[in-house]
Amino acid sequence: MIKSSLLFSFGLLLILGFSSPSGSCKLEYDGLYYAPLDTDYVAYLKFYSDGTVLHTTSIENIEEVTKFFTKEYKKNILSGTYNFGKCNINFNTVGKTGVMKFSGSLEGDTMYLKATNANTHTSSELKFAYYEPALATPKEKGKTKGKEKSKN
Repeated sequence: MIKSSLLFSFGLLLILGFSSPSGSCKLEYDGLYYAPLDTDYVAYLKFYSDGTVLHTTSIENIEEVTKFFTKEYKKNILSGTYNFGKCNINFNTVGKTGVMKFSGSLEGDTMYLKATNANTHTSSELKFAYYEPALATPKEKGKTKGKEKSKN
């Protein structure tokens, strides 16, 4: 009896331990993640499969940001490397304007991050949505024109 209970528990742990978590947590590389900071500024993140992450803030709309928000302009924006696993992500970005520390999680196409300015030691909780330019269609008005990736 005890032996079969242990076997059942072990089997259940194997199944639950290796199954994917509820919801998807695939990091996207084709587009960028964005989070409104106030009525004018938006924070942007772009991830690359080689572990590079880019970070900037801008008053430009998302279509304009996608034009310069690449590794080629890395010296003009904050950049770093990220760690991603089990839907959790953390990274630091460094640039001319300082150092930012990020940690949080990914749920579907939404990234929830705590962002800390290493210079001022201030932090905020940010909710980033995913934007993929190939799916972009203009919205009526707003700084972040485009279409969020559908959650199929």
